[in-house]
Amino acid sequence: MLVNEDISVEKETLNDTLVVDKKACMDCSFCSKTYPSLFDMYEGKVKLKNMNFENVEKIKLQIVIDKCPSQAISVE
Repeated sequence: MLVNEDISVEKETLNDTLVVDKKACMDCSFCSKTYPSLFDMYEGKVKLKNMNFENVEKIKLQIVIDKCPSQAISVE
């Protein structure tokens, strides 16, 4: 689980499953508007909020993944 807002890596991973590619992010904020309890914007890039992955609404997450214009969010 990520808790540090100042992570300066290109990719951020939550439980090695949800991946956010900060380099690909184009700051459209679709993810943070659609799923504000999981995603936030920090210095113009998407960031995962401190959240337990067990509580993720999978349908809402899939909408964010499918509609992210830069494909910066994925599940691996």
